[in-house]
Amino acid sequence: IDMRDVLARRETKEAELKQNPNINIVVLNAEGDLYGLIVDEVLDTADIVVKPLSKFLKSLEVYSAATILGSGKVALIIDPMGLAKAGGVMFEKKQTETDYLRSTSAKENSDAQEFLLFRTKAAGKYAIPLCMVNRLEEFARDAVEYSGEQMVMRYRDSILPLLDVSDILGFGATGTGVSRTLPTIVVSQRGRAYGIVVEEILDVTDCDSMIDDSIRDRFGLLGNVVIGNEIINVIDALSIIDKESGRMGGDTLKAQIGSQIDTAVVVQRRVLFAEDVAFFRRQTAKILMGQGYEVFAVEDGKKALDLLTAKEAGYFDLILSDIEMPVMNGMNFARNARQTEQGKGVPMIALTTRFKQSDIDEGMSAGFDTYLEKLNPEVLIKSIDALFAAKKG
Repeated sequence: IDMRDVLARRETKEAELKQNPNINIVVLNAEGDLYGLIVDEVLDTADIVVKPLSKFLKSLEVYSAATILGSGKVALIIDPMGLAKAGGVMFEKKQTETDYLRSTSAKENSDAQEFLLFRTKAAGKYAIPLCMVNRLEEFARDAVEYSGEQMVMRYRDSILPLLDVSDILGFGATGTGVSRTLPTIVVSQRGRAYGIVVEEILDVTDCDSMIDDSIRDRFGLLGNVVIGNEIINVIDALSIIDKESGRMGGDTLKAQIGSQIDTAVVVQRRVLFAEDVAFFRRQTAKILMGQGYEVFAVEDGKKALDLLTAKEAGYFDLILSDIEMPVMNGMNFARNARQTEQGKGVPMIALTTRFKQSDIDEGMSAGFDTYLEKLNPEVLIKSIDALFAAKKG
């Protein structure tokens, strides 16, 4: 559908599309059915407060609501289904509500992991788990500035460090002297945004296979995953950021808790783990099982609370929980767990990407003993050892 056709009631000419081979297409989901919307330009994303439509506009089926932007301008919010109808798009089969809920539930309980594929200067394709990606950007090379030798960009009222993944992995700098733009994957670590510069952003795909970490020939790689008929290298974005930003991260924590570590052989302990994202759930469970723990992994706080209260007190030795989850989030889970006989004295660790001081304070007040960032195996194991050592002492 061409947005101009729907709003201006005109027909897009085929010759017009041929004259402009580069078009912007936004993929919309209309109650489970996908279609492409042709737009003139993609401007930005923003957090908004949704306002109801004025009574004068409610008859327009292509809009569902409105919002007021920071500039004071009013922006109308599109209704994907209404727009599809106005554009004459007919879907073959309308899902019943039962079918839709069933398919949604299956997706939520699936262990499929989504990856963003990209290229570096090396042969083959590389990937980053999609759940770690905040935004995709394309920066003009001549807009890049430097802080010492560090590439930076002025970005959303702050300074964005740019990390060239090809250079960091030892393949050479990205697009040197050739490309005028820098395709960039924006990720967040400890509440700060970082830009991972790549050669080319390819696609988003998913797979059911686990990341195989048995073959890694350099720092910065999590391992490999098979997608289709290809072996894809998965980068360890958080470790790259830790190293390149010069943060102490795990070393600082190790120094703080090193004297408390219980070096005795780990006995079989049971861990209750709540995490809605399949990638984080599987990777963290794998780390824990590698240390000899028995892991009970569920997808949200409600399921974790139900499992906790279904067992006798003392059954679980440790509770790990994400913060942002559907049904019941980690904060509410921690508060509820602490009120039960089964969860009163159990060490609890929050594993999250929300790492602002206000988030940490809220987590500790909710009942967590430790607040950690995801995907840092060394720090996680050391923290668990420290909690057990403190409990034993």
